[in-house]
Amino acid sequence: MTDFLLKMMEQAQADDDTWVCLVPKGITTTLELMEYLKIGLRFPDYFGRNWNALDDFLDDLPWIHERNIIIANEEFPQIPEKQLNYYIDALKTASDFWKQDGRKTFTVLFL
Repeated sequence: MTDFLLKMMEQAQADDDTWVCLVPKGITTTLELMEYLKIGLRFPDYFGRNWNALDDFLDDLPWIHERNIIIANEEFPQIPEKQLNYYIDALKTASDFWKQDGRKTFTVLFL
């Protein structure tokens, strides 16, 4: 974990209104990525671990009571390009949704 990421995580933890989901280095499968997102974003057990489910869950996060949500990726996941494009599209769609909705801020970082 980089010094920048450690500092950011410490600051976010000090802020009661920020939730950080860390997606670590070394992810090589879509299923592994989905598991980190499920845990990091506290998805319910019925999360389907597929792109459609991810789209749905990122646009509906009532179980995260914090207003600010940060997904911090230590690197781009090392998954097939088509799958990586789905991931980036899902993050962009969620970011656009929350920007319009205004109830939460949704920030995505690739470090």
